[in-house]
Amino acid sequence: MQLEFRDPMNSMIEVRYLIDHEGHRRADVLLRQTKSDQGVEYKMLQSMPADQVSGLRLSRRGNLIYQLYRESEKTDPVVLGAFPIDAADLPEGALRAFVHAGGANRKSVVRFQSITINAETIDRKQNEKSN
Repeated sequence: MQLEFRDPMNSMIEVRYLIDHEGHRRADVLLRQTKSDQGVEYKMLQSMPADQVSGLRLSRRGNLIYQLYRESEKTDPVVLGAFPIDAADLPEGALRAFVHAGGANRKSVVRFQSITINAETIDRKQNEKSN
């Protein structure tokens, strides 16, 4: 799950489940920001071993965005972290669920049982201004 913000650094926060090339399985939180003099910078904010993941979640409360994962439907969600972020309304299209295979000749298998996106409002006008 990835959430992009229209702040001065074009921040993006991502919570993901990853199986790396050595077979290690983990839940990660990644931050991307644009630095005017350095280009784009990626920071791994948190990484926890996880044999499997049945749910990923981003939840914003005021100016904090929480990143959570759940190993199974029978376990409680685990908070990976909380990151301060602009409390402004999110524009339409700023929340994305996607699959990234990570390179040529790599195979990804993904199964979604369901995807739910909850929002009080969607700011369509802000999205039109940014395009």
